[in-house]
Amino acid sequence: MTANTKQKPRTTQTAKAVLSLTMNFGYRNTDRNPTQKVLAWAELVQKFSLPDLKRGTLPLVQYLALDKSNKEQKRTRDQEKNGPYFIMAAFSKPGTRDAVDVTFMSAFTGDIDSGKTPKEHLQATLMGYQYLAYSSYSHSIEVPMWRFLIPYSRPVTAAEHEKVYAYLQQAFGDQLDKRCKTTAQVWYTPACPPDAGGLFEFFTGDGILLDPDSIPDLAPKTPTKSTALVVIPKTPIKSLSVHQLGRVDSALAAISADDRDTWVRVGLALREELGTETGYKLWLAWSMKSIKFDADDAEATWSSFKDQATGAVVTLGSIFYLAKENGWIDIQPDMHEKVQALDDKHFMALEGGKSWVFKEDYDPELHRPVLTRMALKAFGEFYGNQKIAVTSAAKTGDKTTTEMVGIVNIWYSHPARRSFEKVVFMPGLPTPAGCYNLWRGFPIPPQPGSWALLHHHILDVICNGVADCFEYLLNWMAYAIQNPDKPGEVALVMQGERGTGKGKLAYLFGLLFGEHFLQVTQAKHLVGNFNAHLRNCVFLFVDEAFWAGDKQGENVLKGLVTEPTIQIEGKGANVITAANRLHIMMASNSNWVVPAGARERRFCVLQVNDRHIQDHTYFAAIDEEMLNQGGLAAMMHDLLNRDLSAFDVRKFPWTDALDEQLLHSLDPAMQWWMDYLGKTHASWEFPVRAFLSDAFAQANGTFNCKSSETKLGMFLSKVVPGGVQKVTRVTVPGANPQDCYQFPSQQDCRMELIKKLGLQKDPWL
Repeated sequence: MTANTKQKPRTTQTAKAVLSLTMNFGYRNTDRNPTQKVLAWAELVQKFSLPDLKRGTLPLVQYLALDKSNKEQKRTRDQEKNGPYFIMAAFSKPGTRDAVDVTFMSAFTGDIDSGKTPKEHLQATLMGYQYLAYSSYSHSIEVPMWRFLIPYSRPVTAAEHEKVYAYLQQAFGDQLDKRCKTTAQVWYTPACPPDAGGLFEFFTGDGILLDPDSIPDLAPKTPTKSTALVVIPKTPIKSLSVHQLGRVDSALAAISADDRDTWVRVGLALREELGTETGYKLWLAWSMKSIKFDADDAEATWSSFKDQATGAVVTLGSIFYLAKENGWIDIQPDMHEKVQALDDKHFMALEGGKSWVFKEDYDPELHRPVLTRMALKAFGEFYGNQKIAVTSAAKTGDKTTTEMVGIVNIWYSHPARRSFEKVVFMPGLPTPAGCYNLWRGFPIPPQPGSWALLHHHILDVICNGVADCFEYLLNWMAYAIQNPDKPGEVALVMQGERGTGKGKLAYLFGLLFGEHFLQVTQAKHLVGNFNAHLRNCVFLFVDEAFWAGDKQGENVLKGLVTEPTIQIEGKGANVITAANRLHIMMASNSNWVVPAGARERRFCVLQVNDRHIQDHTYFAAIDEEMLNQGGLAAMMHDLLNRDLSAFDVRKFPWTDALDEQLLHSLDPAMQWWMDYLGKTHASWEFPVRAFLSDAFAQANGTFNCKSSETKLGMFLSKVVPGGVQKVTRVTVPGANPQDCYQFPSQQDCRMELIKKLGLQKDPWL
């Protein structure tokens, strides 16, 4: 398309939205006196829908060939695209564009010039918001570049704008131009080289306005966008009390960060023992005290730290040793070995407004670490017989006295006792100061490699060769790995015969989660009253442990799948509310596995085939690759790096197996209607109301109930297309007229029920 080609402004449904925005316009980037205007959203859409083809003179290929590192060519490049600009802000003074004069922002402007964001990714990320987007001056098919506007729901302050910027920067994987954070930033209006009009793209989206109050507070940013930083060192992450964190801070203050070897060694120690959240925060704060500090170097160095495969392990003890070499005096008194042994397994924390002692224990029934909570009295009684000799000076004179003191009393008063304000479970998130985090990290470091045998098993057996199901299942698994802090929202259900490999997939995938993987085989461990074992679980495998007909358990299961919080109750303990982190996979050989409902959104059901049923050689080969040849590390690597930018966990493939679960889950009334629709009737169009009412009542167990006909009428009004009419007709020649219903055609009623339930196939075929 050339500069002389006529174009028509585009109109969209979004352009009709009733919305006005305050913004400023200037004629070139050197114009320091912009004009403030208030434009309706429809006006702005129309104004931005066409590019300026006369701004520059160079064709696209020549423009892109200009070297930005060459001063003269960069000047030419800047002049080519220089032209009218806009600022999505209101200023307190007319004719100014200084940030100090910004009174509020009316919209967020995003600029993505990395060339790595396809249009589909941009649309998927912005989905749900009202927005307009257009390709920027340097845009090409090979290197897409974008600018977009999302209107705010109200005038927004600079601080609120920065919060939104941080949120969207994370959403786009650090692809936003950092200038998007600037409130008074100048942005060019739509334009492109004179021969590139045909490449210009403009599109809009309908949705809500951007409300800063709805944007969550982000956790402190990890050093890179890579999810590889989620991986935790081989040793479990330690939760440090406020006192212990203070001790580490005190030691770091005695160590200079100017020496690079020391700087790296300290970083390794903090990462090894405190993980990538708390450790990085401490390391960065300490590093900033050096005159040699460089933020980019710090980020790159931290990202390069790997688990210690060989050589000496660097620990917090290394930091304390370095600090003492530099004159640090550790004021923490040593613990007696018996008190230290007590402290190694116990800590004190507040819960429900009371002090409790927690023991880091092991559950032999569930084969996993657990926290056992004890009242102070019970704790003191249990260890009351363990005492040590304590020597102290007399109040007067040089004499000393020795007495036997219980280790519990010494531990209670020791300043280095492990004490926390709260017990939390925050997978992959920074542990708040003074909190004990149950998260122990992923035990399998990611490494590129092969896990082809399990990969093929998932496709050929678990997903029965269905590509859509295969892609969804891999994305579901990656979602659990990349988002251990969020609920899974959809339970992955595998239905098939025993010995087909359902449990094999769950077990091998579960190994990636370490102690945050739990397999339950009894309903009481899933929907029972005492469920403290779910408190620190991320991946839950329900193996033949649920009966879909359990109405009470049904509500509990649905809550575990989708609710943001769950109720946790331990034996002899009060109920507490905890964030739901569960990603649930289920397996069963029963015909009825889960309580699926109309237009089901909680259960993705896969029909597993029996191609390798009881094939011991086949499964032994999978075990060998996964357990002995690096398959687990390879799976971890691939799932961590799988692109989920366009993945919506709630949009799963509807399968024939899910159809079957839905039909098994129908209530008596709907089951009766399903059966009625499947039969041949002498008089379909005008059934006698009394006969129909009796059949309905028998199906629902309400025979001889006066309200059964009323209930039938209410039911039919919901399932019959267009509702039903009551008529009087002679159904038998010579007989008296009878009260009847008038139905649409049987086929229409069937299609209406298929639509209502969301079935994939016709159940009457």
